[in-house]
Amino acid sequence: MEVVTLCISIVSLIIASIAYYRTGGEREIRALEHRIIEMIRDLQSVSKAARSLTVNHVESVTAVQKQAQELLLAIRAKAIPTRSEQLDSDLPELA
Repeated sequence: MEVVTLCISIVSLIIASIAYYRTGGEREIRALEHRIIEMIRDLQSVSKAARSLTVNHVESVTAVQKQAQELLLAIRAKAIPTRSEQLDSDLPELA
């Protein structure tokens, strides 16, 4: 009984395979493969562009941060002598 079932399954597989090839299923699979490959290439180019934008953004943010740090150092350099001068001028008034 199992042998008969196996034979029927094999015959139905052969018939399905013949029907598949006659309907152009192989061409459809190739077309799908080509579409998938194109989509992968598109996604890779988008990913590459995003990486490039991210690197450029990081570089610009780093440059702005460096400028801000330099500006803060310049402000501190000007503020410290002004503050000590102000303290010196306030001391005689207290005495």
